[in-house]
Amino acid sequence: MKVDFHVHSTASDGTRTPSELAWAARGFAALALTDHDNMDGTAECAAACAAAGVPFVAGIELSIEPGAGFDKFHLLGLGVDPQSAALKAFLRRVLEGRRERNARIFMNFAGIGIDIAPSEIARYAHGDIVARPHFAQWLTDHGYAATVKEAFDRFLLPSSPADTRCYEERWHPAQEDAFRAVHEAGGLCIIRNTGGANGATPGPISRPRSANSPGSGRPAWTVSRRSIRRTPRRRMRSSPGSRQNSGSCFRQAAISTARTSRR
Repeated sequence: MKVDFHVHSTASDGTRTPSELAWAARGFAALALTDHDNMDGTAECAAACAAAGVPFVAGIELSIEPGAGFDKFHLLGLGVDPQSAALKAFLRRVLEGRRERNARIFMNFAGIGIDIAPSEIARYAHGDIVARPHFAQWLTDHGYAATVKEAFDRFLLPSSPADTRCYEERWHPAQEDAFRAVHEAGGLCIIRNTGGANGATPGPISRPRSANSPGSGRPAWTVSRRSIRRTPRRRMRSSPGSRQNSGSCFRQAAISTARTSRR
């Protein structure tokens, strides 16, 4: 059985439209669209999945405050209601944080002599989410880097050289607030543990901080890279020769590797 519960579209930093992803997933047992910090592509993907005969799960991916010992946490919310008022309010604050970070990035580029108009970066986005991959693509297209990876390495990472570093940290919501928003939208929380401090990769998280929304009594599921059973997989591409679609790694179902965390 093949499923993919972690797919990004052009509504965030992916390279395929929601409809294209749905049709590429024909034959899968389920597909969840989990764009970063927005659900703008949900209706399109759901309609295309219905036409393609692919069971659809509405989802989202959030970057949340990591806690001690980790460099970041990514939280997947699956089965969420895109019309939830609580989730919409939460995402407005997240989007504000992104815009604040992007304004600082534009200033940093201007400071090293690279003037980028916000409208130019916006052309690479297909919605409200403007992210570092869009800056990287602009830099590549305008000759400041040979590849997107080089653009990230030179300009857009915390480890970029000091004389060219334009990276800025963005605001991340507290874990408790993110859990609450997903749960109030009727969703299931799945924590993707993406790395420990100093590059260490810890094992599965057995008791993440605030795994339940305060007072909700609802469990979270936790998955780490070590806990995922690797199986043959294929990555979806936008077109032959294009860069890989971010977050669109199709895996054989390995649901048994997830652990429930109850408090």
